[in-house]
Amino acid sequence: MLLNTSCRKLLNPQPATQMLSTFLGCAIDFASKFALTGSRRDLDGTDSRRDRGKRQEEKEGEEEEKEEREEEEDEEKEEGEKEEEEEDEEEDEEKEEGEKEEEEEEEEEEEKEEGEEEEEEEESLKVRKPATRRGKKRREGRASAYVSFLRLGASRRESAEMSNNRAGEQGPRDDNPIEEEEERVRRKARIEASKLYFDVPASKEPVLYSPVYDIVFLGLEKLHPFDSTKYGRVCRFLVEGKYLHKDQVVEAKEAQREDLLVVHTEKYLKSLEWSAKVAAITELPPIALLPNFVLQRVLLRPFRVQTGGTILAAKLALERGWAINLGGGFHHCCGYSGGGFCVYADISLSIHFAFEKLNIERVMIIDLDAHQGNGHERDFDGDDRVYIFDMYNWQIYPHDLEAARAISRAVRLREGGGRREEGGGKMEGGGKMEGGGKMGGGGRVWKSWQEEGDGEGGMREAMEMEAGGRRQGMAEYGGRR
Repeated sequence: MLLNTSCRKLLNPQPATQMLSTFLGCAIDFASKFALTGSRRDLDGTDSRRDRGKRQEEKEGEEEEKEEREEEEDEEKEEGEKEEEEEDEEEDEEKEEGEKEEEEEEEEEEEKEEGEEEEEEEESLKVRKPATRRGKKRREGRASAYVSFLRLGASRRESAEMSNNRAGEQGPRDDNPIEEEEERVRRKARIEASKLYFDVPASKEPVLYSPVYDIVFLGLEKLHPFDSTKYGRVCRFLVEGKYLHKDQVVEAKEAQREDLLVVHTEKYLKSLEWSAKVAAITELPPIALLPNFVLQRVLLRPFRVQTGGTILAAKLALERGWAINLGGGFHHCCGYSGGGFCVYADISLSIHFAFEKLNIERVMIIDLDAHQGNGHERDFDGDDRVYIFDMYNWQIYPHDLEAARAISRAVRLREGGGRREEGGGKMEGGGKMEGGGKMGGGGRVWKSWQEEGDGEGGMREAMEMEAGGRRQGMAEYGGRR
């Protein structure tokens, strides 16, 4: 607008001097205004740059403060972690010191126990020495009979030992006290967690049975001389004879894997997942061709239920004064091996449960089966809490002389002549007794037993006895202790 006004003035007809002065005035006005606007812009730009600089400084300050705070927090965390590590190290050191103290205490206790055992051995030797001297001649006279007794079954014993070695499951005992203590703790924990012990109403009798006891599968059970369906017939006989009402029978529970591990090894239980192994134990070769899940249900499950019945029977016997399990009694099975139609060591399991849960200190096993009970004998070999009485025919299965060392009192019978009694000679336990089994009045029987009177084990010479009355030859038993 200023320029337009100056131009109009120039266009007006005026004198040259006046026009020049007017033009200069317009130029001066224009320059002054232009300078004013430029200075304002410079001032505005300077202010904006100052604002931006302040903001940047503020941002940088905030970032520095954040970094400082983060560094402080990191330092605090590191200090806290160091303190925790120091505390953990102190706790570990305290634990190690405590463990060392416990180990030292255990070593001291072991030394004390060893000293006490040595003293007891010395005392026992002092006590036994006179008796040993008095019985020296008697033992020397017995030696020849003992040698002849061992030679009678030499070939059978050798074959039995070979079969045991082929089984590959037996091995030396582990005498490591730490591992034994750990195993004892695990066994106790499994027994405490078991559900096989339960309260039985007073309205029921201490007779244990379950329909699962009977083993029936496509007639294969008939391939073995052991009658695997007798349990149901016995129960029906008691009910039909009005000796027992069916509602009074106690139904056993199935033993679970953790229950079986109280005695059995993991390796043995794992081996039962192979049908060929089950076929070898039950002496039924054809079932080796069947799927294992079938055998687990139709064959091994009945064995496990019967095992649960045996375990509960011990509890009921202590509470009621007596108890009967219509199944079980698998005396050929130990913790690491089975055989003779015996898959699970129900006798050994029942005794270990009784020791832990029933506050029992000693147990006596009376085994009157025709066969030697080598399973529980192997499990309790060297265990002074268990006294084993075993009467069996030493000429038939299993010929296990190693297990026989655990027998506290043995009555070894062999086949006898004479007439059979009415009713046949089939023995419970899965086999017929050689020579007719049951004895008539005029039969002969050989027997020998271990004698403990001299303080050391020995085999009494074979004595031939004449039986004057029916069964007297087998029933008569005596011996000077």
